[in-house]
Amino acid sequence: MRVLLINPAVEHYYKSVTGPLGVLAIASYLKKGGHEVTFVDRCVKKTDIEKLIVDNNPQIIGVALMSAKVIVDVREIYNTAKKHGIPVIAGGATASVVPKLVIDGGCADAVIKGEGEITWAEAVKAVEEGRDFSDVDGMCFVKDGVFTENPDRDFADLSQFPPIDWEMTGDPSVYFQSLFGQKKVLYIYTAKGCPGQCTFCFNERYQKRCYRKRPLETALEEVKLLTEKYGMDGVHFSDEIWCRTREEMYENCRMIKESGLIFEWGCNFRIGQIKPEDFSNMYDAGCRWIFFGIESGSDHVQKMMKKGIRLDKVYETVRACHDAGITAISSFIVGFPGEREEDLKKTVELIQTIPFSMFDCNFFFPFEGTQMHDVLVSEGRYKEAKKIDDLRVLEKSEYKLVNSINFTEVPTRDIKVVRSWILWQSFTRKIDKNDGKKELFAFKAAIDAIRSLFGGGIKHFFLSFGYSAQMILNVMFNVFCFPSVRKKYGIRLSARKRK
Repeated sequence: MRVLLINPAVEHYYKSVTGPLGVLAIASYLKKGGHEVTFVDRCVKKTDIEKLIVDNNPQIIGVALMSAKVIVDVREIYNTAKKHGIPVIAGGATASVVPKLVIDGGCADAVIKGEGEITWAEAVKAVEEGRDFSDVDGMCFVKDGVFTENPDRDFADLSQFPPIDWEMTGDPSVYFQSLFGQKKVLYIYTAKGCPGQCTFCFNERYQKRCYRKRPLETALEEVKLLTEKYGMDGVHFSDEIWCRTREEMYENCRMIKESGLIFEWGCNFRIGQIKPEDFSNMYDAGCRWIFFGIESGSDHVQKMMKKGIRLDKVYETVRACHDAGITAISSFIVGFPGEREEDLKKTVELIQTIPFSMFDCNFFFPFEGTQMHDVLVSEGRYKEAKKIDDLRVLEKSEYKLVNSINFTEVPTRDIKVVRSWILWQSFTRKIDKNDGKKELFAFKAAIDAIRSLFGGGIKHFFLSFGYSAQMILNVMFNVFCFPSVRKKYGIRLSARKRK
């Protein structure tokens, strides 16, 4: 059957694109099943939709609805497909969490919830045989004018899925990123799901806290093709948690070393997950950066987040990572519901004990499908989306933090100043280069951004450059123009090294 799978364009997209792993995984699985599959990424190139459909003559179209930022393009795809009488199926995180809003909002005829590979294969078979989706687990659709939601599909054994066929993109190099010394980095997954129960994450609804390993051999097949044919020099393993135990970590590192493949890599880890001496083994296997989700320096906030880490292990873990030669990136969330000034002060204090780390920081946002979203709605503190376009409006405030979504006891300005200071720690950090010298992270980030952004064309470059400049100026404004706020939270503009 002829299948057209589309990664839709993002509204006001200011960043270089990353490989859409979910769509590519489904495309690869359907192709292995004998279907004629075409993959198109409208984040890379906005091909005319009418021409796309006429040229490919698909019998069914799939779209990835990962966030509200793609709704405009998804609706355009849907409306064009309807003129040709072609059914459209949506999948992805947002579609899985609010399937009825997606269908009612004129974005798709049906929705696949959660993991899509097997459900897609069964849905294609149903269309091929002229049946509806009544017996396809994981499907949401309209039957006799009534929205119907079938039972969830059981999770699959990931060993039955083939390697992602990156050559379906036409040129995988369009997804290369510059990251921590490597200029050609791609995101590849080796596991799905996370056993954590963080209240700000929709993993509980989307992956049901079920962690499943993909055979590392399968992922290394992808690495082999991408390094040998396309010159990839780095991989970020995009799993929510790269491994659960020390044993898994050692086995993964052994397999990477024995593969003989030459590439450097990074991953996501939990604080205290392995022992300090284990980081040297990861370095020897090629690990050069690790993201740690710390989120808050306050035990009070940690409990509300259900993060499940020990704050007394943060210094030891990040220090050991750094000493092994691996760049540590510590991530935080500010503005969490119920956060108090004393909690924010503890986050600042914690950050100032790990000056050798890089940092990332986001404002809290109550995404659909998270525990905290449901709590805030039930308390009447947040308005639940009633239609799909409501999500577009709400998510526009995700990076801005407006007073209407400040759920803390802390003044909005204070939260903005603290977040800006956290980001400033990385902007002004000197990092190691491949030649052993050091350079300012802000300078390197600017050069990398320019390289990446030109790949999207001159218009994309200027939009992205303007957005990046605005962000940096906003950070500087908050850091330098509110000394009283800095004093309140004990913020130092220059880091003190801790031995």
